[in-house]
Amino acid sequence: MRATLLLLVAALSLIALGAASADPTVGVTFPEKGAYIWWLEYKDALGKPQVAAPKHTRGAGTSVDLSPAVPSGKPLPGLLKVYDPKSGNVAAKNLENLADAKELKLKSADFDLVRTARLILKPAEGKPNERVESAVVTLKDANSDEFTAIVDPLSEGVAEFHDIAGGLESVTVDYDGGRMTIDVEAPIERDNPVFTHVIAISADVRTVKPSAASTQTTSAEQELPEQQQARRSRSGAAGIIAGFAFLAMVGGVAYVVLKAKGTTLKDGLEKLGVALPKAEDDGQIPEPPAPQVDPNICPFCGQRKDPETGKCGCSVDSQPSGGMGAAGVPRLIGVQGPYSGHIFELVDDVTVIGRDSGNAIPLDQDATTSRKHARINKDNGAFVITDEGSSNGTFVNGLRVEANRELRPGDEVQIGSTKFRFEL
Repeated sequence: MRATLLLLVAALSLIALGAASADPTVGVTFPEKGAYIWWLEYKDALGKPQVAAPKHTRGAGTSVDLSPAVPSGKPLPGLLKVYDPKSGNVAAKNLENLADAKELKLKSADFDLVRTARLILKPAEGKPNERVESAVVTLKDANSDEFTAIVDPLSEGVAEFHDIAGGLESVTVDYDGGRMTIDVEAPIERDNPVFTHVIAISADVRTVKPSAASTQTTSAEQELPEQQQARRSRSGAAGIIAGFAFLAMVGGVAYVVLKAKGTTLKDGLEKLGVALPKAEDDGQIPEPPAPQVDPNICPFCGQRKDPETGKCGCSVDSQPSGGMGAAGVPRLIGVQGPYSGHIFELVDDVTVIGRDSGNAIPLDQDATTSRKHARINKDNGAFVITDEGSSNGTFVNGLRVEANRELRPGDEVQIGSTKFRFEL
C-alpha cells in the first residue's frame, strides 16, 4: 500500500512538472516600434473554426499567450496573425511551428498578406456614379488560395477580401449575362493601408446607386482614371474661381477705403511699396509679347507636320466608302476610353488586338479586354473583324459581333472600354 502511494505521488509530480515546463507564451519581436494587433485563428478539437479576441500592443515586441490554441500542451491547427495598421499588412505564422519556440522575430518580409482588399465593380460606360448591383467575385491570390465574395444590392458594388497574399491576383467576375477574368496587382507597399481597385464591367448590367455614407468613406483611388481627372479639374476650377472672388472682394474694400480718404489706388499701392510698371509715352502699359509658336508643330498632338501635305499624326483623311484610296492608310482611331486619341495602323494581313503585350495592337492599359480579344483580317481590299472568344465581346456600331463582320469607313468599333473609329 505504501509503495502504491509513493508511485502515485511520483506520477503526479511528473505531471505537475511537465505542466509547469510547458509554457504557452511566445515572445514576439516586431520589425520596428509601433502599434500592432495580434490574434489566434485555429480549429478546436471538434474541427470548428475559432478566433481568439484580438490584443492590442505597442512597442518593439510583446508576449503572446497561445494557451487558447494549446489546451493540452499540443497546439491545435491554426495561425498566429499579427496586423500592422500602418501598412495594412498581416504576418501569419503556423501554431505548430511555435509549439516549442520561446521567441519569434518578425521581419518586414513576413508581413506579406494584404489585410483588406476592396474590389469596386462599376459599369464601363454610362451611370458613372453607380455600381454593379450583383455579381460573384472569385479571387485567386499569389499563393493560389481562392476567396469568393458575393456582391448584392447592400454591398453597393464592393467585393471585400481579407488576408490575401500580395502580388498578382487573378479575379473572375460572374454577372448576369457574362463573365470576365482580369489580373490585378495588389502591392505589398502602397499609400493606402486598404487596397482598393476599380473593375469596369463593359456590359449592360443592373446597377445600384451607393449611399451618401458609402460615397463619403470611399477615396479617389476607387474612381476610374478618367473620373479622377475630371474631379481634379472641377476641384481646381472651383479653387481658381474662389481665389478670384476673394481678390475681387479685397480689391473692392480697398477701393472704397482709399476713395473715402481721397487717395487713388495707384497712390495707395505705391505707399505700400508696390512697384508699378512705368507707362510708355502713349500712357499705356505694353502687353507682353505673344509666345512663339512653331507653325510646323501640331498644337494638338505635338507631332511635326509633313512638309508637303501639312498633315500630322492626328490628321484624318475623309475617303469615300467604296475604297481605300491611293494614299489612304487603314487604321483604328481611339475616340473614347483609355486609348482615346491613339492611332493604330492596320498594315498586316492579320492584326490581333488584346491585352497581351505581344499583340499587333496591345491594349494593356484596358483591364476589360481579353488577352487575345479580336482580330482584323485583310481580304482582297476588305477588312473583316472577328471576335476571338473574348469575355466582354466585340461591338461594331453598338451591335455585338457574333461572326465575321466587314468594316466600312466610319464604323465605330468597341473593344473593352475603348471605342475606335475605322478609317481608310
